[in-house]
Amino acid sequence: MRRFKTAARTTKAFVVLLAVLALGLFGVGMFAFAAPSLPAPTISAHPANPTNVTTATFTYTDSSSISSFQCSIDGSGFSLCGTTRPSTKSYPGLAPGAHQLQVKAVSGSQTSSPTSYSWTIDTTAPSVVSINRVGATPTNASSVSWTVTLNESVQGVDASDFYLVNSGLTSPSITAVGGTGSTYTVTANTDGTVPSGSLGLNLQNNGSIHDPAGNVLGSPASGNDFTGQVYAIDKVAPPQPVITTRPDDPNGTAISTFEWTDTESSVVFQCSRENGPWQPCSSPLTYTADSGNNGLHQFAVRAVDSAGNISSAASWSWKVNNIGFTVTGNAPTLYPGVWNKIPVKITNPNHFTIYITSLTVGVSSSPANCAAPDNIETQASPATSSNTFAVPSQATNWPVPDAYQPQIRLKDLPLTNQDLCKTASFSLSYGGTATK
Repeated sequence: MRRFKTAARTTKAFVVLLAVLALGLFGVGMFAFAAPSLPAPTISAHPANPTNVTTATFTYTDSSSISSFQCSIDGSGFSLCGTTRPSTKSYPGLAPGAHQLQVKAVSGSQTSSPTSYSWTIDTTAPSVVSINRVGATPTNASSVSWTVTLNESVQGVDASDFYLVNSGLTSPSITAVGGTGSTYTVTANTDGTVPSGSLGLNLQNNGSIHDPAGNVLGSPASGNDFTGQVYAIDKVAPPQPVITTRPDDPNGTAISTFEWTDTESSVVFQCSRENGPWQPCSSPLTYTADSGNNGLHQFAVRAVDSAGNISSAASWSWKVNNIGFTVTGNAPTLYPGVWNKIPVKITNPNHFTIYITSLTVGVSSSPANCAAPDNIETQASPATSSNTFAVPSQATNWPVPDAYQPQIRLKDLPLTNQDLCKTASFSLSYGGTATK
């Protein structure tokens, strides 16, 4: 009987072991009976991000049956924050800065994973840092611009937020406002019948400019307007320079010196040589003209003020050569030993009066049997640099005064037959110099 009982227990234990192995083989066990996980809540209402409101109110719900909600604000411990679907929770008096809410659902012994929302509270109003000119001042530009800089990104900036401070100009106006974030550009025209004055830009705080949190632009310490930089507007050209030193026309030397002045102070000058490009220059200016060019040389100077206005040019033209003129005259009847004045005439093509400093005569050709070197004598005019006579500008065949005429005579040669010379015709040549 004992043996039989022992064998029966062994057989039963073996059957139990096979059953357990069979359950494991077919994936049947205690995991098949686990409950599904609880879904995380949904936050349906929350503060804006960013916001300037210090009270945060949240509404949240869950898609399944729950017994309660638990919340954590800014990392604090979770605590009961509602038992209905949906539930609402407010947090008043929050400090400016970053915040986060976490909420999870509870159902019986189950707790969901948390749902979170982060936001920032900003209660500081934006402010204007500067309103600065973009271009130089003074200026003659038809439009000018300012850069408006704020301490943070803002919204709602448009032309209605600005106004011009005008002194002297006729009708300036704001033509464009552009930009984003914390930097904007405002442009205005300077047109008008009055050519000079000043123009500034101010920002008026009309409540339209605000930051993303809703804080309206703060007012300056005094008044409601932010004052910007001012342009000096100058569209009046400076006076034409006056050339006080210049070379003669014509000038016997290629070295030319110019000096000039202008009645407006603080101007700079630009010069043009030989009709070339305008280049910076200063008075006095000395340079060498092309002496190989007997045509007209040109020099011009103009003034430029600090606003960029350019005056009309003062100019001078001249020649680099001796003063030219022509002399004509025929020899009179000749007698041995008798000096005869030659009635010469001068043509002055210059546009100014010339003063003759020398006037010479010579025989360029003579007839046969009366060679000039043997038979003819000439005498220059008594004109010198200290004893001149004037010839009017652009005079034609102007008769030389009797006292300044050159002379000619037939040599008195008693041992030579000069009959052929008495009635001969001689060709004369003339030379001379003059000053202006």
